Amino acid sequence: MADFVEADDAYLVRANAVPSAARTLSSRLGVGILTPDDLASMVRVFPTELDLESGPLACMFDLHGVGAHLDSHSGLSRKLAPLVDYLDFDYWVYEPYRNLTQVVAHLSDAAGTLNPDDRVHRTLFYDCAWHYALAIVRALAFVRSTRMADVPAAVRIYAAGGELALREKNQMAKLLARNGFDIDSGVVHPPYIDSLITLITRFLVHPSELADVLRYAEYLGVAEITRVPETVGQAFGASVRPVAAKLFADICSFLVTSAGLRPEFKSAARDRSVVDLTGGVPSNLVPPGDAQQESGDQLTIPDS
Repeated sequence: MADFVEADDAYLVRANAVPSAARTLSSRLGVGILTPDDLASMVRVFPTELDLESGPLACMFDLHGVGAHLDSHSGLSRKLAPLVDYLDFDYWVYEPYRNLTQVVAHLSDAAGTLNPDDRVHRTLFYDCAWHYALAIVRALAFVRSTRMADVPAAVRIYAAGGELALREKNQMAKLLARNGFDIDSGVVHPPYIDSLITLITRFLVHPSELADVLRYAEYLGVAEITRVPETVGQAFGASVRPVAAKLFADICSFLVTSAGLRPEFKSAARDRSVVDLTGGVPSNLVPPGDAQQESGDQLTIPDS
């Protein structure tokens, strides 16, 4: 995992005493190993302005809260099993470029089952948003290292699996068309490719917000299942980054639209992430048809 996210340091925290063999192995793996006392001492060395012990964010470090989040995928409908299995296993073994389309595809297959009124389903949706944010991080690395001057081309190449794969898909589409098959653009690119390009461009021009987007997605996933009601703005207080919160909401909006989910998922994400940062009104307090329903969009992020 440390290599995957290019972390400078990684640690394993054990609840009990650490055997000497485990310490030897951890040093060879380049992974630190800590007891709870070691962790407490490290926290004192690296203080934070956030209240991680008694405030809303404590749910992310509470054993019961973390356990509830990890167990939230169990006991779900069988119709959601492919999505859960993908998030837990396949996501981590697929080639990274595939996750830009596979998260959407698995959500789309589960769209008829996912219910925005179900707390566990909302937790699952926020987990999908976290996974998609991480997929975007990988896409950004490709764009920066290849075609920064032509972002749309770079995104299309990455989503297709590389220049050779894109060329082969184009050739196959032309061959099928010549043989009388009705070919649409989805053969080469997913139908939401333009929206994906816009989303990645927004992240590309705000690189310093990436870590906070992941942080907010993780918080909302744990907070939802543990019934912590505070929004991102309330939980992170003066440390909140409104642009990162808006980018997280943009991911949720993209997933809802691209996968055909019920729009209440998008409203729930906005209510928890950006509405109170923009002076808007939560969706459950807005009369049907009111123009402020989309108040989460009042925080504008340039696309270039």
